[in-house]
Amino acid sequence: MMRLPRPAPALVAALAGMAPVAPLAAQASAPPLAAQAVSPPPPELPPRRSAVPEWQIGDDWSLKLRGRINHDVAAISAPGGLPAGTVPQGIAVQTRRLRLGVEGDGPDGLSYKGELELSGNRVRAVDVALTFRASRTAPVEFTIGHIEPLNGHEQIASSRYTSTIERGAYNEAFSNIRRSGAYLTIIPPGADLRVSAGLFADTVNSGGGVRPLTLATRTVWAPRVRGVQLHIGANAAWRRYRDGGSAFALSARPFAGILDARLLGTGRLAAVSDLTLGAEFIAIAGPFHLIAEGQHLGLRTLRAGTAPGLAAGAIRPGFDPHFAGMIAEIGWSLTGESRGYRDGLWARTRPRRPLGRGGIGALAINLRYDLLDLNDAGGNARIAGGRQQGHIAALVWQPTDHLRFTVQYARGRIDGGPLARPDRPGFGFDVMALRTAWDF
Repeated sequence: MMRLPRPAPALVAALAGMAPVAPLAAQASAPPLAAQAVSPPPPELPPRRSAVPEWQIGDDWSLKLRGRINHDVAAISAPGGLPAGTVPQGIAVQTRRLRLGVEGDGPDGLSYKGELELSGNRVRAVDVALTFRASRTAPVEFTIGHIEPLNGHEQIASSRYTSTIERGAYNEAFSNIRRSGAYLTIIPPGADLRVSAGLFADTVNSGGGVRPLTLATRTVWAPRVRGVQLHIGANAAWRRYRDGGSAFALSARPFAGILDARLLGTGRLAAVSDLTLGAEFIAIAGPFHLIAEGQHLGLRTLRAGTAPGLAAGAIRPGFDPHFAGMIAEIGWSLTGESRGYRDGLWARTRPRRPLGRGGIGALAINLRYDLLDLNDAGGNARIAGGRQQGHIAALVWQPTDHLRFTVQYARGRIDGGPLARPDRPGFGFDVMALRTAWDF
């Protein structure tokens, strides 16, 4: 019997990798190549690229660097006749935020975050928090640390995702800032609802002095209706000054935090406590979004004859004044992105076609109305802190996931306030600002 030679191993491997030949009948019935071509799928977001490395420590712990840089340029112009030094001259240039920190996950649903910020030539703590949630779908979440005390969406949402250079002016005027404390959030499964309540003390950067105690709550209902993401929320905070009284001054800077100007303000009021009530509304429909949010602050003041506490020398108006502020905004993504939103807060908006990868990035225009009213009257005295209105246009260009440029123009007007005169009860001003922001 003739023995056929054994094929070489290389030939066997090559034949094994070849696709089987279809039967002739199947080949005859196969459509031409043009007909077999499959149309490309609709464009999707490019794969996410982490801006920094991450480390896995053992089986349970992870660690990742985080931080951000906001570099601002701003200038303000106002009519002449204002007191010398009221309006800063020239162009202000400053690093508004420089933060560095870490974040990660631990065992049993633990996550952590810690950041330090260099601003105003000093280092201070910002977010330092531990969060416990057994799983992504668990109905209870607990957070403790130096955190935002449920002051409303505009204040709590990260500065990485704001649609204008600064938050609404009422947030600064009402001292909506991070404080040491803790809160519990209930998240009923399938209800699109988040209910939070917490207890807070002072900021860790205060250096002692006034020791307020704050009780706060916030509720958000965020259903998705016919493709539209809705957000309907309410928040409330009661703050008590436990040292028997404090000097509480309400004022705000004009739409750019690096401008050293305060064109309205109440002066130092002798306060015992305050109550803030707020409402939130957001609608996101494809590339469009709407925002309406505001707060009302009622201040309980020290009466004449009571111990001054830490409010010695402050104004005692003899009644309890009330102040208010609000924003209203409409935004449009010119490149088609839908604004990022998750868990009752803004999230990252990712460009569909980043710069250098087939596109120009994400481009959006936002138009905002900003109101802060620090006027109130009652009894035999009057508080005339002034009324500030701002009409703001901001163009936001986000060439990549983590890089943003914001160009903003604001036309503001002050009526009344400490700078008012009989011959000039009000005046207008203009602010131009540019922010370069990078985060990781």
